[in-house]
Parts: sequence; C-alpha cells; structure tokens
Amino acid sequence: MSLDALAPWAPYLGLVGVISVVLAVAGAAALPMWLVRVSPDRLLQPPDVSWARRGLGLLAVLAGVAMLVLPGQGLLTIAVGLWLMDLPLARRMTRRVWQVPAIQRGVDALRRKAGAPPMHWPSEDAEEDAD
Repeated sequence: MSLDALAPWAPYLGLVGVISVVLAVAGAAALPMWLVRVSPDRLLQPPDVSWARRGLGLLAVLAGVAMLVLPGQGLLTIAVGLWLMDLPLARRMTRRVWQVPAIQRGVDALRRKAGAPPMHWPSEDAEEDAD
C-alpha cells in the first residue's frame, strides 16, 4: 500500500491523531484520580452488574476493537470494557493485576500522597471463593 492511497484521508488523519492524544491524556489523568477517590474497600464489594454498566462496557469493547486499526489504546480499552461488563474472565484478570505487590505499593503511595486511606486489598483465599 502506497502513501498515495492515504491522500484522500489526509484531512482526517490529523483529527484522528489529535483525538487519540486527547483520549490518551484523559485516560492517564483519570486513572490516578479514580484511584485516589475510590472507596478503600471498593475491591471487596460485590460487582455492579447494572445494564447501564454492561452497555458502557460493550461500547468500550467495540471502541477498543476499532482502536486496533485506528489510533488509540485498543487493548487497554477492550480490557476496561470487559471489566465494566463484569465477565468472569475480566474478574480473574483484574484480581491478578491487583495482586501484584508493586501495583499495590504504587496505588497505596498515590493514595497516601493525596491524603486518602490505603486500599483494602482482597486476599487470595477470599478471591478463590468468589468464583
């Protein structure tokens, strides 16, 4: 495929690039804000399985799939969408991420710096019982 084939799309490529950068910055800013504001026992609460949340999750998965060929963070967006839909696979993946000691230390350090109490991390035994 030559670059000439992209010529008709040239006006849109800049816009897609700007949108991609804006979304990346917004995501990078939103995650620490959520981590600081979320309840310390959020990871111990039962999941929210409302239809609105599942619809938002499906929308995120579809957007993530589109981002696999468009600029954006497709795999991350798909993972967030699966997490929002509260699928068993997503729950297991999320647990594994939260069990990484470096992530726990980082989240607790971020919360400490913001004056928020440390997270209450689920134990491995309790998580196995949840499935």
